Amino acid sequence: MRMPIAVLTLTLAALCKTAFIRAAAQETPPSATPVRTPLETALEDLASSTASVRRQGIYALGNLRDPGAVVKLIETLKDPDSFVRASAVDVLGSLRATQAAEAIAKLLQTDPEAQVRQQAAVSLSFAWSDAAAKPLLEALDDESPGVRYAATRTLGAARVQAAVKRLNALLSEDPDPAMRRTASGALQQFRDPSSLEPFINALKDSDALVRREAAKALAYHANDASIAALRGALKDSDPFVPLQAIESLARLGAAGPEEEALLLEKLENKDVRIRSVSANALGRIASKNSLTAVKKAAETEKHEGVLRSLKFAIDRIEAMEKRKK
Repeated sequence: MRMPIAVLTLTLAALCKTAFIRAAAQETPPSATPVRTPLETALEDLASSTASVRRQGIYALGNLRDPGAVVKLIETLKDPDSFVRASAVDVLGSLRATQAAEAIAKLLQTDPEAQVRQQAAVSLSFAWSDAAAKPLLEALDDESPGVRYAATRTLGAARVQAAVKRLNALLSEDPDPAMRRTASGALQQFRDPSSLEPFINALKDSDALVRREAAKALAYHANDASIAALRGALKDSDPFVPLQAIESLARLGAAGPEEEALLLEKLENKDVRIRSVSANALGRIASKNSLTAVKKAAETEKHEGVLRSLKFAIDRIEAMEKRKK
C-alpha cells in the first residue's frame, strides 16, 4: 500500500529533526574566550620582551589612573631600556605618586642616561617629597644642561629655600644664558630679598631674554633700588625690556607720565607683540589720561590679539575711574 504524500513528508521531516537534535547534543560547545580588562592588558604589555610594547603598557596604566598601578610602575623604573624608564618616571609624575619620589630621586642621582635624569627632575615637581631636595640640588651640577634646567625649575616650583643662594649664583655667574634665564624664572617663585641685587645686575646681562626676566622679577621687590633700576632699563636696546620694565613699574605703582607716553607711542608700532604688550601695560597703569588715545587705537586696530589687549586696557581704566567716584 502506498503511503499518502502528506504523511510521507511529515515522517521525513520528523526524522531529519531527530537526527539534527542528536548531532547537536553530541557536539562539544566551543570554549568562550575570556575578555581581558584594560588593567590586565596593560600588565601583560609590561611583561613584553619588546620595549615599545612595555612603554605602551606604562602609558595605558597611567590612563587608567589606578592607584594600584603605582607599585608596578615603580618596579618598571629598573627596566633595562632607558626609554621605558623615562616613560615610567613620566607617568608616575602625572599620577602625582609621591610614594615613588624616593625611587625617582635615586634615578636622578644614578641613571646613566641624561633623558631619564631629566625626566626624573621634571616629575619630582609633581610627585614631590622633601627627600628630593638634596638630589635636585646636586643635579644643578649635572653634566647635561637639560637635567640642570629641569632641576632648577623644580627647585623653584617646590620653593626649596635651601636653593636660593645657589640659584642667585647661577643667575649672576653661569656662562650659559639659558641657565641664567631658567634661574631667574625659578627665583621669581621665592621673592626672596637676597635676590634683589642679582636681579638688578641681571638688567645689564648680555642676553636680552635674561634682562626681560629680570625686569619682570623686580615687580615683586618693592623698594627704591628696584624702581630706580627699572627706570634705568627704559633705555635698553631690546624693544621688550623697556616695556616689561614699565609693566613692573605699574605693578609697583611707580609708573608715571613718562612711561605712559612711551607706551602710547608704541601703540603705533608695526610689531603686533609690541602693541599688545604696550596696551596691557597701559591697562596696568590705568590712567584716565590715556583713555582717549587707547580708544582711538582700538577703533583702527585690526589684529585680534592686540584689540583684546586694548579692550582690557579700556575696561580697566574705566573701572578704576568708577571706583574713584
